[in-house]
Amino acid sequence: MRHAYADGRPGQVEVVFRLGADRLVVDVLDDGQGFQLREPRGNGEDFDESGLGLAIIRSLTDDVEVHEREQGRGARLRFSKSLPSGERVPSSR
Repeated sequence: MRHAYADGRPGQVEVVFRLGADRLVVDVLDDGQGFQLREPRGNGEDFDESGLGLAIIRSLTDDVEVHEREQGRGARLRFSKSLPSGERVPSSR
């Protein structure tokens, strides 16, 4: 998230998740400078430091999307993972 606020200004990051019977969806929203989702180069293992987090997310999830926020500043990163049928993720306490 340090790249969202590269100019040093303070900002907010919101993480929201929805757990369904067969899918986990996570939204990460910020009011930073935003960015464009780049496709991995070559075999998908060639990335620079700024792409490491997205490379990890892509390797662990089924879908990844990046959109501009409706207010015009910031980004919304959404990723999802299918869950095995009948298996729920235990809640943490």
